[in-house]
Order: sequence, then C-alpha cells, then structure tokens
Amino acid sequence: MSKETQLYIIEDTPSAQFLYKEILNTIDVTFKLFNSGEDFLDFISVNDAGKNSLIIMDIGLPGIDGVALLKKLKAYKNNWKKLPVIAVTAHVMTHEINHYKDQGFTQVIQKPIQVKSFKDLMQHYLQSILIGGTV
Repeated sequence: MSKETQLYIIEDTPSAQFLYKEILNTIDVTFKLFNSGEDFLDFISVNDAGKNSLIIMDIGLPGIDGVALLKKLKAYKNNWKKLPVIAVTAHVMTHEINHYKDQGFTQVIQKPIQVKSFKDLMQHYLQSILIGGTV
C-alpha cells in the first residue's frame, strides 16, 4: 500500500486500539488513532483529508457517538465528507446494520474484530481507493 493512503480510526477501547495497530502494521498503511469523537473533530477542524483516505469509527463512543460524529463529518465542506466511513459495533442485527447504512456508513463491521476478516477488508478498501480514488 502507498504511504499516501491514510486510515483514521476513532476507537476508545485500548484493547481494540492495540488490535488495530497490530493488524495495520502488517499491511503498510499510515494510520492515526483517536480516543474520542471530540478528538477527531478537533483534528479535522485544522487538517484536510487526502482523497486516498478511509475512516473506521466505533459506534459506541463516549460523548459524541459514531452516528452523531458521522453527521458532523458529512456536514464539512471539504474532502472529509466524501471519505468512506466504516462503522464498528457489536450491534449487528439486520435492522441495526440497515440503520447504520441509512445514516451514511459505507459498511458495518462486527465487534469483536476478527483479525483475518478485518485485514482482508482493509486490503480490499485500500486497494480500491488506490485504483479508483474511491470505494
């Protein structure tokens, strides 16, 4: 993967953050972790997104949750609102997944994260971004 590809992860749980780091360090992608939606909003208020970027967002964040954070993200007038956003949640009944997709999430991943499935999914998304600039 190109180091121009940037992955942003919003996750408050240290064990999940550790798992993301372990997996992503094996696929040659630059990533930045945020502990809260508020930290991510602070970051995007002063940084623009590259077109080769992907966001992974926990739904159950303390403070501003993933759905509310996505709504704020989609209100931005720069590249942030155009990026694919993957929701991560333990709530994966069909109606819940449909709700998240209706809110604007590109895809929903079930917690706990399955290492091989997550790694394969990241490689797919990152390859798609590099080839076409979007997913």
